[in-house]
Amino acid sequence: MVFLIQNTQNRDAQAIQLKLDELLRALSEARTSMVNLEQFSDEELAQLEQEFQQLGAKYNTLVADDLQTITQTRQARQTKLEHKG
Repeated sequence: MVFLIQNTQNRDAQAIQLKLDELLRALSEARTSMVNLEQFSDEELAQLEQEFQQLGAKYNTLVADDLQTITQTRQARQTKLEHKG
């Protein structure tokens, strides 16, 4: 039974990996070296993780600004609709 569960999990993981690889190949901006991450050393993976954390911090501010703008626009539209009705 354990073998069957492990086999199923391995097949699922492989299918997900192949789907992600296909997405990476399809995006011209994506770094296709990401396809072989499982071959990276621990140090290389740590460096890449740090890079993504820095990107995340950079874009968190932009995303927060975008969300604030969307919220303000939505509230303005709602107020406008309430005044019409």
